[in-house]
Formats: sequence, C-alpha cells, structure tokens
Amino acid sequence: MNINHNAPVQQTKELFINAAPEKVWKILSNINGWGMWLPEVKKIKVNGDVKPGTSFKWTNGGTGISSVLHTVKPNEFIGWTGKAAGTYAVHNWILVAQNGGTLLRTEESMQGFVAFLFKGMLNKMLVNGMSDWLTKIKDQAEKN
Repeated sequence: MNINHNAPVQQTKELFINAAPEKVWKILSNINGWGMWLPEVKKIKVNGDVKPGTSFKWTNGGTGISSVLHTVKPNEFIGWTGKAAGTYAVHNWILVAQNGGTLLRTEESMQGFVAFLFKGMLNKMLVNGMSDWLTKIKDQAEKN
C-alpha cells in the first residue's frame, strides 16, 4: 500500500545504518518491543503474529492509535495503517541492502479533518518524529 501523495500531511526520510537488513528488521518487526528503545511509545497490544491483517493498539506521545499491518515482507518492507484523533495514516518502512548495511526509508501520509486543519504543525511533528525513530533504530541496530 502506498502513502497518499495528495494527503495534507506527508513526509519521507531515510538513513543509512551500518547493520544488515536482518538486524534492522528484527528491531522494526518486534512491535511489542518498540517502547524499549522509543520511550514515547507505550501501551502496545498486538493481536497476533506480524503478518498482513494483524491489528495493534498503541500510544505515541500520548495519542492512542489503532493500527493494522497492511504489508509484511521480512527484511524488506513493513507497513501499517493507523487511525487516531480524526486522522487516517499510512506508514511504511522500506529496507534496502546497501554497502554492507541498510538504507532505511520511512514514509507516512495523514489525511482527515484534523490533518487538514493542522497540516503545518503535523508535518513538522511528523518529520521530527521520523528523524527520532530513524536515529533510535540506527542506535539499536549498530550496538555490539
């Protein structure tokens, strides 16, 4: 599933990680473990295995989110949709083996009434949040 390129809120960022895609995948696909390296993520409840159609509820920075995995390709791609406070989001992570490491790309779109009203603030928050996730995933993957 692609992000909505016509949505009022959308961002894309990427970062090179000095670790194999398998190691990065292990971090990203362990949804229950996100809070161990990302303190603002809490109350995670995954309803099944990491596969398309699995739902999970979580909070990010105090906002409750209901998500459903839409695509799962081990070591290559994981993506989900999310509903929260008048918004609908599509969030994707793409892992590309490159130069002995991983180019990790993240992309997200948000639409809905709240996204339209607060698009400036939400775009800024999204780009900052993506940078934080990428940096923390890099730190975790490059340990040891």
